[in-house]
Amino acid sequence: MYASTRKEPHFFCDVLPPHFRSMDADAYFALFADAPESSLAFEASTNYVYSEAACRRIRDHSRDSRIIVILRDPVARAYSEYWHFRRYGMEPLSFEECIATDGEREVSRRYHERGLYSRHIERYLDTFGEGQVHVLLLDDLARDATATHAGICAFLGVDARALNVDKPQGQAWAPRWRRAGAAYGGLVSDRTAFTRFVRGATPRWARRPGRAVARALLTTTRVPPMAPETRARLRDGYAAEVSRLESVLRRDLTAWRT
Repeated sequence: MYASTRKEPHFFCDVLPPHFRSMDADAYFALFADAPESSLAFEASTNYVYSEAACRRIRDHSRDSRIIVILRDPVARAYSEYWHFRRYGMEPLSFEECIATDGEREVSRRYHERGLYSRHIERYLDTFGEGQVHVLLLDDLARDATATHAGICAFLGVDARALNVDKPQGQAWAPRWRRAGAAYGGLVSDRTAFTRFVRGATPRWARRPGRAVARALLTTTRVPPMAPETRARLRDGYAAEVSRLESVLRRDLTAWRT
């Protein structure tokens, strides 16, 4: 298996996340230039699942594509994505303020709406068919990573040894102070021509100290738990959606109701 040299290019999306830049077809396919001819190549753009245009464009490019979707408890996912944007200095509001104005916000930061998974899963199932869409839960990965990876490999038709199940999971990070997020985003993102130039001009051996400096702007100790009343409100708001998703996936999602 061969992973694209850029993890989340979002090439097939019509609306990019605000901290990503577009690329043309030549730049996109260059991400796979070193892939062995017989390998199974892949990338991991998370916004594809929400994008009707991406679904259509992937089909038009390769009708035989295999689609893997990993779903997270929508309440936990909303809060995690909120802190993702906070980390990059791109979210000045409180989580509660964001949820209260969810439908009015830029589409990539509608934290509640993006947890309404069923319609998006149905779109991919209708477009590619059940045999080409593999949906699993983050809960599955946490409970039994070995079995989950084996299921993915069986779906892809590859040797289970092709995937590493020992890589540690990520954790939530928050800015150490109010403007640290913007500084971190400026150091690690490619939103501006200047940062792209600096990254391209810096030898790989010299990038590790820079990443250490960027990481020093963040902390794991200041990510507060979600307010209980906010969690309860979101649970109620997702109740009907969870029931619908159970029907689509044909599996029990009781854990997402508590």
